[in-house]
Amino acid sequence: MAQESFDNYLIHITPLSPAHMGTGQAYDPTNYVIEEDALYTFDPHQVVRVIPEQQGRPS
Repeated sequence: MAQESFDNYLIHITPLSPAHMGTGQAYDPTNYVIEEDALYTFDPHQVVRVIPEQQGRPS
């Protein structure tokens, strides 16, 4: 069986504009707040866990 060969090249690039490296994570518009230069995420499930039962937390 013939073995395929691959050529490797070391290259350096200089982007002409800012480059975005995304994580694939999406933010629902109701799950974050932008204040000044910071992005604060909001997870409604975390809030339900910390609300005491006396304040009307569903059982």
